[in-house]
Amino acid sequence: MRRLVTEIGEAGIMLGNVWRHIFAGHIDWGESVRLIDRFGISSIPIVGLSASFIGMAISVQIAREIVVRYGADNVVGGFIALTILRELAPVFVAIVIAGNVGAAITAELGTMQVTDQIDALRVFRINPVVYLVVPRIIATAISGPALTGIGAVLALVAGQLFTEALVHIPAEIFWDSVRYAATTRDVVNMLTKSLVFAIAIALLASYNGLATEGSSESVGINTTRTVVWCLLATFMLNYLLTSIFFQL
Repeated sequence: MRRLVTEIGEAGIMLGNVWRHIFAGHIDWGESVRLIDRFGISSIPIVGLSASFIGMAISVQIAREIVVRYGADNVVGGFIALTILRELAPVFVAIVIAGNVGAAITAELGTMQVTDQIDALRVFRINPVVYLVVPRIIATAISGPALTGIGAVLALVAGQLFTEALVHIPAEIFWDSVRYAATTRDVVNMLTKSLVFAIAIALLASYNGLATEGSSESVGINTTRTVVWCLLATFMLNYLLTSIFFQL
């Protein structure tokens, strides 16, 4: 318990330092753009593929239940849209970021730590938080909502195509139902969730990377711990944000 409280405190201190440097304008935008390309654009294929299959899976379940049992084909699109926008899109994109981006950040920073590259930066009076952590948090914070928006659109398109092929719901009825059920608030809430998830993942990954000690074995251990921590943080933050959004 003492170790857990200590690690939470150290991560909180790092977050405070990150925000202090961001508000002070200490941002390397060139490095941030490079990392957006590395973290965000390179994740589009896996997000698109995952979103398409999720949209088809949700369509199978909802379309079969609603159309076959109740004949309410005019609400299928709305149910699918609410499910994707409110829960599935931000959560599954966060899972992809945790496994793809979070693990990469921890492995990279952990390797730099055990090979004394972080100490070399300090010798040259370069702040590791400004040079390494801030660009990664900026890049992940921008990539997360963008990937979530792409994933949500692809999941809805896949859901519409699959419901049309499976239960013969016309595209006009599906999209009318989506427009009737989904609101701007749902989209804003989805993007807010994805932003919070992305910042939490980048922060935890950076902390575990800089906290790596010992040999290369510690890099693997901390990388695994990062993925576990990020998944737990995503689920807990999802519950917290959902409770806040639907009480407002």
